[in-house]
Amino acid sequence: MFMRVATYGVVLLLLISKEGLTQDMLTGKVLKKGTSELLLSVSVQNQTRKKYTLTDAGGAFRIPAGEGDSILFTSAGYRPDTLVVRSYMFFEGFEVTMQPNVVALTAVRVGSSSNYQQDSIDRWKDYEWLKPRQNTRLLDNLDKVRTGDGVGISITPRIYSSGEKDRMRLRRRLDDEEEQHYVDFRFSREYVGKLTRFEGDTLTRFMTLYRPTYAFCRSAGSVDMLLYVNDSMIKFKQIKSE
Repeated sequence: MFMRVATYGVVLLLLISKEGLTQDMLTGKVLKKGTSELLLSVSVQNQTRKKYTLTDAGGAFRIPAGEGDSILFTSAGYRPDTLVVRSYMFFEGFEVTMQPNVVALTAVRVGSSSNYQQDSIDRWKDYEWLKPRQNTRLLDNLDKVRTGDGVGISITPRIYSSGEKDRMRLRRRLDDEEEQHYVDFRFSREYVGKLTRFEGDTLTRFMTLYRPTYAFCRSAGSVDMLLYVNDSMIKFKQIKSE
């Protein structure tokens, strides 16, 4: 009897040890490729375990992961990057680099099939699991008339689980990112640079100061965007001269 209990104990310890080895906390930092610039608010998603997090102000992230898991990194203005977790990644100093997503000027054509549209479709392919589930009834029979409360309409509260709340937050986050991707597409560095002839830090300051809203980019035609950049350039030059 004692030997049997001891054997069960050893098996249990082995199972616990195996589980501990297969899942750990993956930590690291995300940088802009070719630079030492740390990227904050990058979405980090463990597609295998359906876990996600964001990088902090120092570009650092921490997410549950195990060897063999697939981790997806996405951020507005950068190309998505997916990696498979390997054992060496759990050691100190693990870094991920992301490539800026450069949109070609020729893609900014109203009414045509654009690179942005295809990129948007490809981005959302990785998040099919975020699609909302069908509503489930919380009462056995909603057709029954409730009595005793004096109310003519029965209202059943929707209760969300912790996992559903996480999915909702991530979906809102991705919707916000998708809007920024569209602004980057319409107000691209190449497009603005060719119109203004600005370069380097001057171009960066101009684009930061006069970055249009998502609503404007959605409603503006090609001529509207051209006029917006031209008017903004005049204002910018006046500020510089003053």
